[in-house]
Amino acid sequence: MGLKTGIFVPAWGSKVLLVLCLANVLNYVDRGALSGMLPILDQEFQDTKFEDGVLGGSFMVSYAVCCVAFAYLSERFNAFALISMGMVTWIISAVMGGFAVGPRTLIAARVFSGTAEGSLQAIGPTLLQDLSKKSGRTDGGTLWLTVFFVCQNAGVALGNILAGLAGQQWRWVFRGEAMSMLPVLGALLYFVWVTREKYHHDGRSSPSNGRPQESLENPFIGGHHGMNINSTTTTTEEEEKQQQQRPTRGERPLLALSKGTIEFVQRFKRLFTNPTWCLLALGYGAFTFGNGALTFWMSEFCTQVYPSLSLKSVDMSVGLTVALAGVVGTYFGGILLKMAGPSVFNSCVLSAVEVTVGSMIVTSAIAASTTLSYGGFLAIFGLGGACMFLTTSPVNLALLESVHPDDRSLSMAMSIVVMHLVGDMPSPMISGLLWDRAGNPYTPMEILSLWPVWALFLWGGAGFLWKRKLHKQLISDFTPKYPHPNERVLTK
Repeated sequence: MGLKTGIFVPAWGSKVLLVLCLANVLNYVDRGALSGMLPILDQEFQDTKFEDGVLGGSFMVSYAVCCVAFAYLSERFNAFALISMGMVTWIISAVMGGFAVGPRTLIAARVFSGTAEGSLQAIGPTLLQDLSKKSGRTDGGTLWLTVFFVCQNAGVALGNILAGLAGQQWRWVFRGEAMSMLPVLGALLYFVWVTREKYHHDGRSSPSNGRPQESLENPFIGGHHGMNINSTTTTTEEEEKQQQQRPTRGERPLLALSKGTIEFVQRFKRLFTNPTWCLLALGYGAFTFGNGALTFWMSEFCTQVYPSLSLKSVDMSVGLTVALAGVVGTYFGGILLKMAGPSVFNSCVLSAVEVTVGSMIVTSAIAASTTLSYGGFLAIFGLGGACMFLTTSPVNLALLESVHPDDRSLSMAMSIVVMHLVGDMPSPMISGLLWDRAGNPYTPMEILSLWPVWALFLWGGAGFLWKRKLHKQLISDFTPKYPHPNERVLTK
């Protein structure tokens, strides 16, 4: 019996959304806690600002690499099993951080943490978009993606607050993270158990008839990431072609691996020859270069500009400001996109305007910080941050919708690689080195606040190219594919 669209999947979709959001919050608590701990780590380990930047950047290297690996594996294995593997590794990394005895141990823990997070961030958005569409939502997954990305901002802020409360006992923050992830891991393993029986080696097909199997007990079998997205039982020509290209059980493992690798390389080529996607990813990298490093250094900046404040009060106030800006900005960014229409062009235009306005406000706050009270500075900084976070949902939706449907996980993974490779992987180290050389926090922070303006040109260019592509497609659709009856065909 086929799975009915409105009976089972909506309930399961909300459960998956809840579990993935909890995992996302804890992942970003880990990131926010590290930035809040920097002044204490400087005292304990005697680090320079450049070494602090290496501590933040080491996470991004493994994170970016593993996003690609998990995107590749998600086409062949159960998505919930892959995310569960990532969360097991993440728990190990948190335990390592909780018992770190020096900067090298902590850097090793950060590398492990990046390895683990790659699974959730590469697979999670595509999984939620598929479930949202299956549940009959007409917003293209905008609302569920907005909730997912709001959790990132809330997690960073909560991490800052916990770091301020822990103080010298900062290791207990990592230990608490590990214990908090255990129930989430249990829920993910339950999803793996639910999908275990009919989930085969390629995660899509059944050996009985070559078509996805549907089951009321197994709602995620078939379709992308092992989910049954289509309720029909017919197989299109494209699906049959893809089925023939997939390795069968009788093929040698090496041959099967080579076929899968060739197909994956072809998808890489298709992705990187998509100019709209390339500009979107580079724009996200420019945005992350400034925004990521600003968040990383903000507690340290405030303790130097306002030396009368305690580290605990700074961590908590900065954390709350970032949380409020992130939640409000991401939520209303999704609302604005829904009002304008969830299209790639609208996403690009909205994001270009929002990031420019936000960047100018944040730069003004940093430039005037010496004449503003601490509360006034946080208010202006929070307003600018909220404007910048308006871009979260539109950009991620554009990254998903501007590529071939089969390339969505790869799109998210490679956008993460590009975003961190040119964004917040080098920016903490570069800005930390500039901080050491300049001898004051204002120069690097102002450069970081202005850097996201590059996204104005990149995202604007992406919108222009997408509109041009749609225009060419429209002309092509209306161009006759056969000679006009009045045209004479001359033959010998």
